[in-house]
Amino acid sequence: MNLFHASWFYWAIGIAIGFPVGLILLTELHRALVRRNSHLARQVSLLRNYLLPLGALLLLLVKASQVPAGEGAVRILTTLFGFMVLVLLLSALNATVFEGAPEDSWRKRLPAIFLDVARFALIGVGLTLMLSYIWGVRVGGLFTALGVTSVVIGLMLQNSVGQIVSGLFMLFEQPFQINDWLDTGTARGRVVEVNWRAVHIDTGSGMRIMPNSMLASTSFLNLSRPTGAYDCAITTKFAVADSPDKVCAMLTRVAGALPHLKPGVAPTTVALGGAAYRTTITLISPADADANEATFLRWIWYAARRARLRLDGADDNFSTKQRVEKALRTVVAPALRLSLIPPIDLVVVG
Repeated sequence: MNLFHASWFYWAIGIAIGFPVGLILLTELHRALVRRNSHLARQVSLLRNYLLPLGALLLLLVKASQVPAGEGAVRILTTLFGFMVLVLLLSALNATVFEGAPEDSWRKRLPAIFLDVARFALIGVGLTLMLSYIWGVRVGGLFTALGVTSVVIGLMLQNSVGQIVSGLFMLFEQPFQINDWLDTGTARGRVVEVNWRAVHIDTGSGMRIMPNSMLASTSFLNLSRPTGAYDCAITTKFAVADSPDKVCAMLTRVAGALPHLKPGVAPTTVALGGAAYRTTITLISPADADANEATFLRWIWYAARRARLRLDGADDNFSTKQRVEKALRTVVAPALRLSLIPPIDLVVVG
């Protein structure tokens, strides 16, 4: 009769039944998530292999065996259980909010620095609760000491802290995102990483590291906004005597044959005066600008000569009378087995 009235007896029975039942249920749930390729399979595995056994052991010690909660072994186990709960929360937050996010959602575009801030905040709250409730540490005095220490460290590392704060303010505004193309004046390329201190820009010839404080204090051009197109303007010069309409038609025709053009948008060419012309080509991405400009400049060199236009004011001396005669004598005549008759000078005697 005393056995049925003891509280530890029911705790022991509950642990003896609930622990294997929980293992079976979590195992089946884990297998179902693995078959579906779910991001939560790892979290369920963590819950089954670590949290459930630790929780059952704690209940067995404190409730069934009635070991005081202030004992060292119980405190250590409780601390391990708290750490595992923190790991589970961090992993579940990343899996549910960010890993399964669609490509065009704000969760996918959120910079990694915000995830780090959220993780540090969650870890700080968890450590504070464990120190306060498990080990009996006075958190108020600890916060005071940390505040004084942070002021001293901030004064010592004010340049680095300034870059971090500048980066946070700039990222809160979000003037650019990962994979956007930036032109900072000193570098032009694609943003591949944003961290606490700097922005990493892939320029094609190397990785340019731009400090956040530098980007926050100067103006830069985001080539990827508005999204979906990029206008590449190329300026060329011809001779003053060349017809502007003929030059514009030739440049527009050559630009229309370039690759990576945005569908439905035709290139345009305008005369700027002073024998200068600007051709605007709408591309799909800024990444294609350099290759298309190089191809365009190479193609118009040949097109200008076919149309008898003088690019950069240069006269075409490739089809002079002397060169034509030399080609006839050295190429055409041997190929057709012709003999050239020397010219006859006629002298009229009066």
